Amino acid sequence: MSKLTQDRIKELVWYNLTTGNLIWLNNSCRTKKNEIAGSLNKLTGYMQIGVDCKLYQLHRIIWLYMEGYLPENDIDHINGVKDDNRWVNLRHLSHQCNSRNRNNLNRNNISGVTGVSWHRVSKSWHVQISSNRKSNCLGYYKDFDKAVKVRYRAEIDYNYKNFSSAYSYLSKNELL
Repeated sequence: MSKLTQDRIKELVWYNLTTGNLIWLNNSCRTKKNEIAGSLNKLTGYMQIGVDCKLYQLHRIIWLYMEGYLPENDIDHINGVKDDNRWVNLRHLSHQCNSRNRNNLNRNNISGVTGVSWHRVSKSWHVQISSNRKSNCLGYYKDFDKAVKVRYRAEIDYNYKNFSSAYSYLSKNELL
């Protein structure tokens, strides 16, 4: 099977930059001309599309359509919405940078803020941040708000995005 190219994609679909939809250009046994291409993968939350008997994440095909190559790294949805494939919402990032902007809390997180956890022995809030697969301790704080501020400051220093749980907490409580 030959490598998927920009020319091949442009034979099959047209990309609407405003809506983020790919539109089929031709009828086939599985597609209808002018219909939206792709379907939602319920396990991942990302849109997917079948091209030449192979499944691809839709945002990666859009990148190929627009830039001419399949990205070697991650395509980030800037606003965090996995099926928002508008061009202004997509950017090519390393896996490390992309994982920094996730707002997923661990199941056992009681603080509601990533990187801030209760330390029973010291009876204080432990603050940490990860970079280059290494966890960095940022200290222990009796005051929760202070701990969240330390975490947020570290997110700025490490180029994390502004819609983290620390940012959300500080904004909501007017502590920024």
